[in-house]
Amino acid sequence: MAGMVEVKWVRAKSRGDSAPERWRAHLVKPWMSCEFAWLVRRGDGWHLELMTRDLRIRDVAVYRAPEHAMRHVDRWIASRWMHTVPASDEDDPRARSERRQSKALKHWLAVLVHETAGASS
Repeated sequence: MAGMVEVKWVRAKSRGDSAPERWRAHLVKPWMSCEFAWLVRRGDGWHLELMTRDLRIRDVAVYRAPEHAMRHVDRWIASRWMHTVPASDEDDPRARSERRQSKALKHWLAVLVHETAGASS
């Protein structure tokens, strides 16, 4: 199943000149998932952030170029998507017992709180 997993990175819109560059990742294969990873440009490089099982967003690593982080996530998620990516809709091919359940509103609020806190720092 690892060959069937595809991650799509989308550049987030900037909120002005002072806002850091940001990329968001979600699965497009085997189904369209919620966002589960972010790349944020800060002074010391590109910070890779992943959503944990409890819907907290954790800074995992720092890269010099976004392409390196994207390739790392592509390789990493291929073997772990079944247990790490939040369930988003009925198209999810996993059995209900294998999904990491997350309500869409809770997921959205976790992302909003993280982005708001990140913008103020």
